[in-house]
Amino acid sequence: MIPIHELRAKLGDKVSRGDFNKLIVELQANDNYQLSAGEMKDITPEKRANSVTLPSGGFRYYLQRVGRDK
Repeated sequence: MIPIHELRAKLGDKVSRGDFNKLIVELQANDNYQLSAGEMKDITPEKRANSVTLPSGGFRYYLQRVGRDK
């Protein structure tokens, strides 16, 4: 499980904010990855802004691989 804000930071300006958000949500759709809210004890406004907000309005802070590509 990795914090989404760290993944976004590593990619930097290589991917636009909108494209990153779309990609993260699409990753979950293929059943190999799961987005999770979890508990982030050291949450800051910056970390929250650099995580992902779902269309339903819920925040997701982590991305976890749950399946294997075939």
